[in-house]
Amino acid sequence: MSRITCFVVALAVALASRNAQAIVYDWVAGVGDSNPSQNGPWSYGTFFALGQPFEAAETSTVTTYDGQYVQVQWINDLSAANLEFNMTNNWVYDPYGGARAPRSATLHPGSSAEYAVLRFTAPTADFYTFDVNFTGNSSAGTTSDAVILVNGVTQFSGLVYSTRVGETLGVGQHFVTPAPIQLAAGGTIDIAVGAGNNGYASDLTGIAGFIASASQPKGDYDGDGDVDKDDLTVWKSQFHAASIPPAPNADGNSDGVVDGKDFLLWQRTFGPAASFGAAAAVPEPGCAVLAVMACASLVAVRTRRRGLVG
Repeated sequence: MSRITCFVVALAVALASRNAQAIVYDWVAGVGDSNPSQNGPWSYGTFFALGQPFEAAETSTVTTYDGQYVQVQWINDLSAANLEFNMTNNWVYDPYGGARAPRSATLHPGSSAEYAVLRFTAPTADFYTFDVNFTGNSSAGTTSDAVILVNGVTQFSGLVYSTRVGETLGVGQHFVTPAPIQLAAGGTIDIAVGAGNNGYASDLTGIAGFIASASQPKGDYDGDGDVDKDDLTVWKSQFHAASIPPAPNADGNSDGVVDGKDFLLWQRTFGPAASFGAAAAVPEPGCAVLAVMACASLVAVRTRRRGLVG
C-alpha cells in the first residue's frame, strides 16, 4: 500500500473517531437567564394540558451571590408553573417543606395542574438518548405526574409518589431510552411535571440526568452500530417509500424522505473502507505511525480553532 493511500485511510479512521464522540447536554450546566437559554438547547415553559402547545415562561428571577448564580427560577405568569435551578454546592430549602439539592433542577406544576416543562430542542439532525430520574423533593409528600414527550408525543409517564426525608430525596420514576431516537434539527424532547392526586402544593419534583447525541454513524440504517452492506439493503427497501418506519431507518438526513442524499451519506461513510478493500484491514507498520500523525493533525487543527474562537 502506498504511503499516500495509507495516510488517507488513517485520516478516515481519525475522522470517524472524531465524529463518534457523543455530545452530552446537561440542563444544569446549560441553564440561562434568557429563554431559550444562550448556554445550550434548553427552553423553559408550560403545558396547560398534555397535547396543548408549549408556552414559554415569561418571567425569570435570578438570585446571585458574589456574582455567582444561587438560584434561577423560570415562572409562567399565567399558571405559576415554574422551573428552578440551584447552582450552588449547598442544599436550598423553602418554608413549605421543599428542597433543592446542590447543582440541581426542580420542576413544580401550576395551581391548576399545569405542567412545568423543560424543553430540549435538537441543534442538529442526529440520534439522541436520554436518562432522566425524577425524585420527590417535598417533605410533605410528592405525588406529581412525570412525563417525557418526543416531538409532542408522550413516550414515558408515571407518578412520583414519595417523600423526602432530610437530605434523602424521595424515589421516583427513572426513564431511559431503550434505543436512540432519531430527531431532525429542531425536534424536541420535553421533560414535564404535572400535579398528581393530592393537588399541586407539595409537588416539587427534582430531575437529574442528561440528554446526549447518540452519534450513530451516518449511514447506519439498521441501527446495529456499524455501516455495511446491510444498511444499503435497508436503504433500497425504503427508497421513496410512501411512509418511513420509526428509527432506525434510512432517512439519514432526517428530511422526511429516503432518497439519493441518504445513499450518499451511506456511501461516504462506507466508501473509504470498501474502496481500499482487504488491504486496508491489516495496515502496514508504517500506517500505524501515519494514523498517529493523522490524529495529531486533527488535534492541532481543533486546538487552533479553539484559539481563534477564544
